[in-house]
Amino acid sequence: MKSDNLLPIVIILIVLVVVGGGIYYFYNWTSDFDQGDVFFQIPGGWEQTQVVGDFNNTVYSQVVYTSTIKNASGNDQNAFIIVQMRKATGNNANTTNLQLAILNSTNSTVSNLKINNYSVMQYTLNGANTANKIATINNGNTIFLIEYICPPSVKNETEEAYSEVLKTFKISK
Repeated sequence: MKSDNLLPIVIILIVLVVVGGGIYYFYNWTSDFDQGDVFFQIPGGWEQTQVVGDFNNTVYSQVVYTSTIKNASGNDQNAFIIVQMRKATGNNANTTNLQLAILNSTNSTVSNLKINNYSVMQYTLNGANTANKIATINNGNTIFLIEYICPPSVKNETEEAYSEVLKTFKISK
């Protein structure tokens, strides 16, 4: 092979490696949320669209992430992950109304989990048009809600990102 033909092949290979590495990085990187008393990671491809409060000494704080995910038919579907912090009213946060509302719905469950030494109540509601899961963490006089909402057609991809948030969720107080 002549060296004149070798140089374009090497350049093409380098470009392919760089583009492939960029694509791999985009789908595997995570973004850190570290504000006030809250830290978690969310996979790449999720865009932070709203922040309310500072997750410190406020009555209410919220951050919303959105992603556009292609379903099996190739249609774009919007999915949301929401993390909230609320000061509890009374002695402790009461999630009984949330639990009753979910249990009175079809295709719903309530479960207890232990994640990062936190006791987590997880509420799942899967309907014909919406997949929804909410995790609640009581931390003294504060309650944290970590939730996803999406069409059922992109539930698996959304739940992967939600699980990453739960696995990395930490409260500094």
